[in-house]
Amino acid sequence: MLQVREIRDLNLAADLVTLSACDTGVGALEGEEGIANLVRAFLFARAKSVVASLWAASDVYTRNLMQHFYWYIAAGEDKGSALRHAQLDLIKQFGDQAMPFYWAGFIMIGDGSSRIPISPNRARVGHSPRPQANSQPPDGTSRPADGRAAALTFAGMECERSPMPLSKSERASAI
Repeated sequence: MLQVREIRDLNLAADLVTLSACDTGVGALEGEEGIANLVRAFLFARAKSVVASLWAASDVYTRNLMQHFYWYIAAGEDKGSALRHAQLDLIKQFGDQAMPFYWAGFIMIGDGSSRIPISPNRARVGHSPRPQANSQPPDGTSRPADGRAAALTFAGMECERSPMPLSKSERASAI
């Protein structure tokens, strides 16, 4: 496992780093230095943008969100739009059960306006070919981008610390 100081010293030059495990975007305030966290370490390592989580979330919602996020990136959308569309897909798919707690904690830091260049010839064995720009992501199907898009993905860490479902009145007041 890499330490923050080791990550900081890497020369990634990645278009995107995704930190989808719980609380990856939080850290300690260190005086005038600002907040020390994984996001900052990857930015020092020359990542152009980092997606991170500000709190614990359900693995089910996170997996779905990330599948759609990577699908939109592979379809040629810029990184910021891909994250936004993945969040909107989550709301469409899960309806009233997709409370903001499950998707709003994922933020992008850095350049979200650029696209990640993906060559159709660079598809890896077992991955679907690059989708057409006008096609829609199938529910539950992952179509990840090439290795540059998913330079480092910290996912799959168990962090099911989601709260008990809110009542209808509690959900209304949370919006």
